[in-house]
Amino acid sequence: MLRPMADAREPSEPPSSPVPSGASSTASPEAPATGASAASATDAIRSYALPTARRVVSSGLQLALASTGDLRRASIYIGLLVLGAFGPAIIALLLIVGRLGDQAGDALGAVFLGQSFGARPQPALEAALLVVAIEALIGFALFFAITIDAQVMAISILGGRAGERPLRLWESIVRARQTFWRMAGAGTLVGLVSLLIQGLLGSALGGLSQSAEATDVVAAIVATVVVAPLAYVSTSIVLGDVSAMEALSRSWRLFKARRLLAVVVVLFTLVTAAIQLFALSAGLDLVVRASEILHVSLTEGALAFTIAVVLILAAVVAYGSLTFTIGAVVAAPQVTGFLGLTFFSGGLDRARGETARPPRGFRYVSRPMAVAMLGLGAVVALQIPAIGAIPAPAASAMLALIRSEADAENGLIDVGGYPEIVEDPAGDVTGAAAADVDILRAEAAFIGPPPAWLLDRFECESPSVACGEGGDPSDFADGAYLFLERAAGPPPADGEHRVAFLFALQNEVAAFRRGGEEPYGGASRVFVARRGADRPLEARRSQGDGFSDWPTAARSMWTRNDVYLLVPDTEIPDLPLGWDAVLLVEDGSGAVASRDSLRADWEAPLHPWELNASVFIDDYRDFPG
Repeated sequence: MLRPMADAREPSEPPSSPVPSGASSTASPEAPATGASAASATDAIRSYALPTARRVVSSGLQLALASTGDLRRASIYIGLLVLGAFGPAIIALLLIVGRLGDQAGDALGAVFLGQSFGARPQPALEAALLVVAIEALIGFALFFAITIDAQVMAISILGGRAGERPLRLWESIVRARQTFWRMAGAGTLVGLVSLLIQGLLGSALGGLSQSAEATDVVAAIVATVVVAPLAYVSTSIVLGDVSAMEALSRSWRLFKARRLLAVVVVLFTLVTAAIQLFALSAGLDLVVRASEILHVSLTEGALAFTIAVVLILAAVVAYGSLTFTIGAVVAAPQVTGFLGLTFFSGGLDRARGETARPPRGFRYVSRPMAVAMLGLGAVVALQIPAIGAIPAPAASAMLALIRSEADAENGLIDVGGYPEIVEDPAGDVTGAAAADVDILRAEAAFIGPPPAWLLDRFECESPSVACGEGGDPSDFADGAYLFLERAAGPPPADGEHRVAFLFALQNEVAAFRRGGEEPYGGASRVFVARRGADRPLEARRSQGDGFSDWPTAARSMWTRNDVYLLVPDTEIPDLPLGWDAVLLVEDGSGAVASRDSLRADWEAPLHPWELNASVFIDDYRDFPG
C-alpha cells in the first residue's frame, strides 16, 4: 500500500475525485474512518499532496531524482538484456566487416543496392547477411519484450519510492512478469489509437502547410493531447493491478477528474521524446565520427578488432541503459499524478518478497528469453566458418583514384559503382619475360559525364598524360569509358612499351586473328598509349586486314604500374561486345619482342563486356542542407 513521502507537502484540501471502483486504499478520501484508522488516512492524504498541473512535472522529476540509485541498477540490468538481444547479430556483422576489410562498404553496397546497377551476385556474403538479418529480427522481438519489462520496472521502482517502501531489483522484475501481457495488450492498443489519430491528422493538415516536417510536429502534438485520457493506463495496471480493459476505463475516469493534469503528463512524454531524439542524434554523430577509426580497427589485426568489438558492445549497453533512464523520467509525472489521484499502489504488494532474497526458482532472465539469447550466440559460433569462407572482394584501383580526386575537391562528393575487374595470372608473358611486361589486372567501367575536377587529372599538359590529336573536353559531355591496366612493374621512360586497349563493337569489322600473330586480332577499335608527353595517344580502326588511324579525343595517364584510358562515349557508340588490354614491348628493330593480354590464347575472342559495369559520381553540394 502507498505510504507517505517524507518530503511531500500538505495539500490545501483532499482530492475531490473518487478512487476507482475495486481499488482499495487506506487513504481513500471517501472511505469513512474512525479512531486510529481515520487518523492514518488523514495523515496519508496530507502527507502526499495531489500536485497541480503546473507542478506535476517538477514533482515527478523530484521522485525520479530520489530513485536514482534504484533506477541505476535497473538501467544496467536493462542494458545487459539489450546487449543479449542485439549482441549476437552485431558480432556477426562485425565479423563480416572484418572479413571484407577495406572493401566492406563497396561489398555491402553491392548486396543491398547494386543488383540493379550491375553488381555481381555474392552468394556467400548474401547468405551470411541473411542469417544476420534473421538474428536481428529475433533481437527486435526480444527488445520489444525488454521495453515492456523496462516500463513496468520503472513505474514499480518509482511507485515504491513514492510510498517509502522501495522495491528491490528482483521485485521490480517479478512485477514486470506479473503484468507483462496486460501491458503488452494495453500498450499495443494505445499505440494503434495514437498512430491512427496522428495519421488522420497528418492527412487533414497536409494541405494546409507546405512543410511536411511542420505538419508532422503539429499532428504529433494534437494526437498526444487527444490520447490524454489514456495517460494513466500503464500505472493503472502496474500500481492499480487491474486488467488492460479496466485500465482504459480507469484512466478515463482519472482524466475527467483532472483533465489538465493528464494533458501535461502526456505532453511531457512528447517533450522528453524530443530530448531523447536530440541526445541520440548527438550520439549517432559521435558514432559516425568514430566509424572510420572503428573500421580501421576492425581490419588491423585480432587485438584491434577485439577492442573495436568491445567498444561497440559497450555502446549497446549504454544505449539500453539510457533508454531505460529516459523512460523512467517520462513515467515519473504519470506515477506522481496517479498516486495523487488514487493514493493506491497495492499492485506492488503482489511482487514484494517475504525475505531479502529472491524466491526459489526466480530467474533474472526468463527461460524463454535466455533460450533465445543462447540460441543466437550458438548460431553466431556456427556461422564463423562460413564468414571466414566469404571471398574477399578485390579493391578497385579505379574507384580509389576517383575517390581521392573527389575528396580533394569536396567532402560532399560520393563515388560508388561496380567496375569490371579482371585478374590476369602472373608469368603468362609471350616472348621475352620481364616484370614490367606482365599484366596483373585490368578494370573497365562506364562513367557519366566526367566532372571538371576529374578531367583535370587527365590534363594534357601533364608529363604523365598523353592525349589524342583531335577533339576537346566537350566531347566528354555525354559520358566516357574509363579503363585501367596494371603491370607487375613500372615501364621504362624510353617509349618502347605500348599499352593497347582493344574493343570489338557491333556492326564493325574486327581484325583477323591470323593464328595469334596479330596482337590486335579480334578488335574493331584500338587505343594505343606510350610513355612520354611527346607521344600522342593513337586511335586505330580495323579494316579487316589492317588498321587505319582515327582522330580521337581520348586521354591516357601513367601512374607507377597503372595505365588509365579515358575515352569519350561518342567514340564507343555502342556497348562493346568484348574488350582486352594488351602490353607490348618492341625490340630495337620495332618488332614485338614480348607481349601479354587478358586472354590466355591469342586466337580466342576478346573478353566479354560485362553489362552495367559503371562508376557513379554523386555531387551533393547543391542539395539543400
